[in-house]
Amino acid sequence: MTSDQSSGSPRERFLFLGSGLVVAIALVVTRAREQGWGRRYVQLRLHSTSADGLRAGQEVRISGLSVGQVRALQLRPDALVDVLLWVQARYGPLIGPRSVASLGQEGLMGDR
Repeated sequence: MTSDQSSGSPRERFLFLGSGLVVAIALVVTRAREQGWGRRYVQLRLHSTSADGLRAGQEVRISGLSVGQVRALQLRPDALVDVLLWVQARYGPLIGPRSVASLGQEGLMGDR
């Protein structure tokens, strides 16, 4: 009794490898879009007296729409806090020297 140990026709192997490649590409593209690869950002520095409730990675919102994120918090020698923001370049002109930042909360028990 002999057993056939071939793993299938070349067409089946090509189909298997091709579908695996398509899934891998889809995962990379999804991850890239999620992290904003290819988007241009403007780096803004905000000076604040307190960083209470802020943390790196939080969303920056304008009129309720996510336009960037908090990248870093740093304590200055004069006890002020530097907040480094990355905002998508197309929304950068909406933020000027007279802009006011506030810490909001989503929902009753949501994230700030």
